[in-house]
Amino acid sequence: MQNQEISFEKVPNGEYTRISDMATGKDGSIFAADRRNSRVFLFDSKGQCQSIWDTQSDHSVKVRFPAAIAVDERGYVYVVCRNEIQIRTPQGKWIGGFSVDFSPKDIEVDQFKNIYLLGLKDDQLVHKYMPDGKFSVSFGRSFDHADPRIQRYYTGGNLAVLDEAVIVTYTVPYRIEIYTFDGQLIRKMERPEIEFKPNFEIKEKTRRFRGNSRGLRIWSFKDKIYHVYFLQNKGLQLDIWNLNGKFITGLPLNIRDFLFGDRDEVYYKKSSLEGASIYKGLFKLTD
Repeated sequence: MQNQEISFEKVPNGEYTRISDMATGKDGSIFAADRRNSRVFLFDSKGQCQSIWDTQSDHSVKVRFPAAIAVDERGYVYVVCRNEIQIRTPQGKWIGGFSVDFSPKDIEVDQFKNIYLLGLKDDQLVHKYMPDGKFSVSFGRSFDHADPRIQRYYTGGNLAVLDEAVIVTYTVPYRIEIYTFDGQLIRKMERPEIEFKPNFEIKEKTRRFRGNSRGLRIWSFKDKIYHVYFLQNKGLQLDIWNLNGKFITGLPLNIRDFLFGDRDEVYYKKSSLEGASIYKGLFKLTD
């Protein structure tokens, strides 16, 4: 893997940047959503920071607590700010958007500019919206548990859009599902030998979750699906599937935090400490 450090040159030293999601443009530009500090970074393809959109920016609509971000084929940027979906130019100018009655965890846009949102907490379904923000359909499934605190902890998953389908991965259990754009289930992929289950301890009548196995990120490239997940006591893992639902291989990832995958490029962190850099890697699977 060929690595390239992506600089946070405009971030004050020691400031903790929590990247909640990333997306890339056709020109190789990189958009990183910093939820903790209510801002979006724009980097060029070489990793140099070009601009920051935040609550102090000269924009009519401010960026507040961005949870997820996506880029469509025109280069327009879609930012999830709590229950608001903002649509912006690549330079950050607000050009439209709409509100929803839930807090999305992830967002993707298909080739027809339809928008897919993955719900959070009590609503973990995929919700499809038309380009004008009109609701279309909901699909998928939720994680159910008798203890509402456990159900809230295991929230949502991750989305990816193919040419003609939507891929969904869930936090628990280990499950990948492929749907048509209209929400019809095409197939699901599971590994029952991998145990994803709620793992917690009771501490003074509260639930403390520690090192739980859970699904994290998913993306697709060259007819393969890449699924990154955390396995308790083993760290980050990568599974590779083909689009027909056949498991190809699995391997450990010797990194601290996987942030984003797009085509054959991946973005990750080697450390979770304050000021830790993001790295860009070229992913190649050898036979």
